[in-house]
Amino acid sequence: MLFNLRVQVVRSDLVLGGPRHRETLYLVEFDGGPLAAERQREVQTAVLTTVERLILRNSAHRSGYLRPENSPLHAA
Repeated sequence: MLFNLRVQVVRSDLVLGGPRHRETLYLVEFDGGPLAAERQREVQTAVLTTVERLILRNSAHRSGYLRPENSPLHAA
């Protein structure tokens, strides 16, 4: 996803704290230049949207909603 946005990670910091963790990514343009403010918002929105989708998908898998027997297409 970051490649498609034409940015690269130059540094990553990970902080662990119990069941939660925080990872900070330091990004630059693909050519190594800094991200302009508007571009930062664009990349941030794309990253957060992707993370949110992954969290929702993983949550659905854990709840069993996405199991084949729970699918609305599954024949009873």
